[in-house]
Amino acid sequence: MASPSLLLVQHAMPPAIQAIPHVAQHVSEFLLPTTIDAAVYNDLQRVLKAFEGSRPYTTGAMDGAAANGRLDILRRLHSERGEGCSSSAFIGAASNGHVEVLKWLYKFYRQLRQELQELTEATKHGHLDTVRFLLRSTRLRRSDREQLLITAAANGHVAVVREFLRDAMDAHRALTAAAANGHAAVVRLLLNTRNLFAQGALEKAIEGGHIETIKVLVKAVGELGIESAFRKAAAVIGVDT
Repeated sequence: MASPSLLLVQHAMPPAIQAIPHVAQHVSEFLLPTTIDAAVYNDLQRVLKAFEGSRPYTTGAMDGAAANGRLDILRRLHSERGEGCSSSAFIGAASNGHVEVLKWLYKFYRQLRQELQELTEATKHGHLDTVRFLLRSTRLRRSDREQLLITAAANGHVAVVREFLRDAMDAHRALTAAAANGHAAVVRLLLNTRNLFAQGALEKAIEGGHIETIKVLVKAVGELGIESAFRKAAAVIGVDT
């Protein structure tokens, strides 16, 4: 079934061009996306009514609905169509903190899950409930947990950092990552819950000019460590001391 011409194309084309057979339809075909997926997951009913018959569905419809948190659309597609979804649905839902969507996906499409990538996305964006759900169903290596702690610290997500600190692990790199990005609250939490060598973190905070973070760290570093950190940071940024 051929797609109808886009109204915008019809209005934009001069009458002389419109008179050429099929030209408006060819221009419209060039402009239209190759699938109906975006109209589905954005719930564009008028677009669906006009173009659903001429554009195919793919897994992208469910993937986009999952990323948008549209559980209603996911349920309808699962019931009425057979394209299913891809791993992108899990990753998109995790990245945007749609934990109820993730629970549904794990029930019906569990074989497509990508636990570590989902956890990384949820951690990066600070979605605590999503992180907790995924941790309950994911077996992680110690190195993976440490990397997730670093990701949470680097992005300043205090609650997620606290969640990962429930397990015994090295937090030195997490401290440095938080300091480098000026997340004073995370730095304070790490220093209060772990016995950490903080000079390297102080150097990174100085390099970044993060005053509040520097104030937190100088309390954890001895006088010689403070002087050394300032000298090393000055050498990196090219300032004479």
